[in-house]
Amino acid sequence: MTRKRRTKSSEMTVRSLATSVQRNDMSRQSEDADNFGTSYDNIILATPYSISSLSTFVEQSNTLPQCIEAMVTNTTRFGFHVTPISEGVTMDKKEKELLESYIASPNTEESLMSVQSAVVEDYERYGFGFYEVIRNARGQPSLLKQAKAFNIRLMRRSGNPISITVDVARGGTRNKVTELKKFRKYIQIIGATKVYFKEFGDPRDMDYRTGKYASKDTPVAKEDKATEILHYRQYSEDSYGLPRWISQLPSILGSRESEEVNLRYFEDNTVPPMILSVSGGRLTRQSFEDLNRLLKAKGLGKDRQNQILLIEAIPETTGLDDKGTTRIQVDKLTSERPSDGLFKEYDDSNINKIRSSFRLPPVVIGMSQDINFATAQVSMYV
Repeated sequence: MTRKRRTKSSEMTVRSLATSVQRNDMSRQSEDADNFGTSYDNIILATPYSISSLSTFVEQSNTLPQCIEAMVTNTTRFGFHVTPISEGVTMDKKEKELLESYIASPNTEESLMSVQSAVVEDYERYGFGFYEVIRNARGQPSLLKQAKAFNIRLMRRSGNPISITVDVARGGTRNKVTELKKFRKYIQIIGATKVYFKEFGDPRDMDYRTGKYASKDTPVAKEDKATEILHYRQYSEDSYGLPRWISQLPSILGSRESEEVNLRYFEDNTVPPMILSVSGGRLTRQSFEDLNRLLKAKGLGKDRQNQILLIEAIPETTGLDDKGTTRIQVDKLTSERPSDGLFKEYDDSNINKIRSSFRLPPVVIGMSQDINFATAQVSMYV
């Protein structure tokens, strides 16, 4: 059961668990939102590309969604199982059961496969993804959740390096190594609400509402301690990470434009099916008005097809003895109308370039033309 309580700032609502014991293992994320403010101080690092634009490119592409889905499926949706780090080592039964419980339910709502799939989706879409790591009162990781990359930003590393002790595997044993490390903060901004996170492994207590670290004079209450963010990024010189398909952006935009040109062609019926020409005379007033009305009538494409119009013409004469000859001729333009969509070879080339950035064979994104079992097997495992 949860209840809402209002803090000193009327613009922020904090969710707390309504029990007699304050718990540490609770998510600090705010509710979902569809935008991120950019008018904050410069200690927040700007993303290399607009996140909204990257999301739009994926949604409008005819190839990217399939490639991303294939990557998510191939890397996460085969499931997980517990295995020793070294061969020939017998696992402790309790340790194995503990790890299997994390695979089954890293949090109260999802399996590890669901959490990992969501993070990899962000990783392939934006070039980076985030996990929220939630610890219990003993300081041990208790829950693992996806933190949406769309709503979280990095802050500049600041302050003095912190001395930390980590375990390093050496020669079959684990040794403790002490090193100095600078940690960064992460921020989630939704409307007027700011939520701060500390970097995974940062031993200091931090207030998730203000982003300030605890000190002797200003300790942080249990219910206000920030959770941790584990940053999962594709390698790049940028602090966030760049999606692997970003170099193919011209191809992505070009394919979209070519498809919209084809759509407009079919909707507008761009090239007329025929031309009506009158020689040696002129149309009657009624025929001219009927023809003019038809051409200006509402409706495009299929709405204008298969309509019949009666045309009458009056011959032009030079005298009483000249009866005149009027000729109405219909010239078909069928040969000038493309029988298929435009830019097909261009679009096929773009699809191949986008697919190559993921190093995916055609069969895994649904392109099964000229594919048989043997060639599919080779494509999948080479």
